Amino acid sequence: MSQSTESHQRGFEIHHVYPYAPRIHDEHHHMSWREFFDDTWVCMIVAVFTILAPVLALGWTMLPWDKMALFWAVYLASQNVPTYFSKRFFKWDFGAGVFLPVVTYFHVRYTKACKLDPSKSYILAWHPHGRLFVGVGAFLGKMYDWLPEMDVGNQHIFFGINDTMFRIPFISYWFSLIGLIPVNKHAVKKCLGDGNSIAIVVGGIEEVLLGTYEDKDVLYLSKRLGFAKIAMDKGAGLVPIYCFGENQLFTHATQENLTFWRWINKFIKLGAPFPIAGRWGLPFPFRRPLLVAFGEPIFAREGETLPEFHARYVEALQALYKANVGLTPDPKRRLVIA
Repeated sequence: MSQSTESHQRGFEIHHVYPYAPRIHDEHHHMSWREFFDDTWVCMIVAVFTILAPVLALGWTMLPWDKMALFWAVYLASQNVPTYFSKRFFKWDFGAGVFLPVVTYFHVRYTKACKLDPSKSYILAWHPHGRLFVGVGAFLGKMYDWLPEMDVGNQHIFFGINDTMFRIPFISYWFSLIGLIPVNKHAVKKCLGDGNSIAIVVGGIEEVLLGTYEDKDVLYLSKRLGFAKIAMDKGAGLVPIYCFGENQLFTHATQENLTFWRWINKFIKLGAPFPIAGRWGLPFPFRRPLLVAFGEPIFAREGETLPEFHARYVEALQALYKANVGLTPDPKRRLVIA
């Protein structure tokens, strides 16, 4: 039985969401204006998150004392202005719409095991982290196309990102407007307590530092129990999501490089092991297809312990991977839980 047939029997439906036929670029292919736009826009998005954001968040420490004082004044003023979320803005072209070129750039497809119940709250657990979790952009851009049943009233699926990103003056307001929130325990519990759902990248910095490989995906999950505990405490469901191809969007870091950055991260949480190289040797992702697979939600059972609930989640994620890996260009790729 082929993997594709098995996926259909398990209830997964395959959806193509790009508007033109995918192509592998070669020296004889003339890029269309649409493809050129996608390339340019995705490179700009990645540049903002990999270059501009770190510079704005940390670069002020390199300023002379007099200019640093000015920055501190601007920073403190910006941090005291209330943030605001607008679902209407999220759906606008300058909201999550800015991420739509990510969908066509990577020729994204998605599979979905079932519809979610909008009367319940969920933690949508995104795997893998990859070097920069670029595929998340496709999810933000197509969230309510992929999960239309969750588009009810003022309820929303927020997305948790590193708290450091909210230290960036002014840009942090745009993050809040489109539903990005700090991925800390207090913010996540408040989100679920208000009847909303939240998507998070589970692996975090620890997974980044495990590295990416040519023949396998390695997830930092065995000791990552916090998201499962919050789901149990708030009665929320856990929805496994796997983005196939995420770990192939950049060149793989060497073991020497990973060892060095593990040592650095003992003192300061910088995350991604630099340098990051993709197209043209720059930190821009290769144009490779992505498949986003949504699994069935699981809820904690009465009397179930946290390790038992977490173990069921890992089993569900492994089943999701097995059911969908055959639909990718690398059907023999392995999943390793670390």
